[in-house]
Amino acid sequence: PGAWRGRRRSGRKHWWGGVGCGITPALFFLVLMCVQDAFLRAPPYQRPRQLIEITATLRGCEECVRPLSRDQVAVLHSDLRAIADVQSHRAFTALLSGNGTTRQVRGVAVTPGELHVLGVHPTRGRLPLSEDVLAFGIPPLLLSYRAWRSQFAGDRAILGTVVELDGLDFSVIGVMPEGFGFPGLADCWVLDSQAPVHALRSGVGYSVVARMESGSSRQRLNSRLLEVEFEYGETGQALTLRARPLKSTDADESSVWLLAAVALLILSLGLVNGHLLQTVRALRLRRELAVAEAIGASRWDVVLQAAVEGALVGVLG
Repeated sequence: PGAWRGRRRSGRKHWWGGVGCGITPALFFLVLMCVQDAFLRAPPYQRPRQLIEITATLRGCEECVRPLSRDQVAVLHSDLRAIADVQSHRAFTALLSGNGTTRQVRGVAVTPGELHVLGVHPTRGRLPLSEDVLAFGIPPLLLSYRAWRSQFAGDRAILGTVVELDGLDFSVIGVMPEGFGFPGLADCWVLDSQAPVHALRSGVGYSVVARMESGSSRQRLNSRLLEVEFEYGETGQALTLRARPLKSTDADESSVWLLAAVALLILSLGLVNGHLLQTVRALRLRRELAVAEAIGASRWDVVLQAAVEGALVGVLG
């Protein structure tokens, strides 16, 4: 019995080392699952691979992203009509008043077809149309699911409710799906021609998204964009246009799989380390195992204890 107690004491640090070897790769896989869920969750758009964003950067500086003017967006819409359906938006902040409360929200002024191009549909109500002017001339507004739940308590009779956006009346015509906040974490959407002008900062330009037509490719679109010559504002600096996957979906996916490869490598190292640890431990305990067998422990007893310890390490790791 004394030999068995000594064996257990001498093996404690190795036992906890084995637990550590199991926990480390397990934690990495847990992180991988969380990142994969965040980045590779199915987007709410229809045929997302056909969606692109057109970015404008100062020539010679790829990190110097600049917005486009209304006239430049109109040129893109006309020139790229055969390749892609080009739409645009610009962001603003304003005070949204409704249901007895007022709070600052992030709004997006969109061209009439942008949400249609994204292929997203409200969970309640409908999308705005270009000719949309509701009863009494009140322009339409879409609420995000988050704003609908937080400020309007998920009111199922929200459609048709008149709210104020920086003092201007808007009629709620729809609630967007949960998790949708394009771009970023928007709280509401209005038509660009009906946005509260004073809420839009002076000089704020447009961001451009588009859906490629059937048979078109991003390479063809980029080749066409190289022929477009735009200048930025009053500085007259030349702009370079480039089409990229919307929200860099391809890059996110490759990053996740790179993380999976790293996690798999760490798991393999942990398993090898654990195997070597158990081998060294067995060699160090060889004499004690021989003593245990000499005092009456059968080989089955030794194997059973090793199996129980291994199972505990596996479960905890």
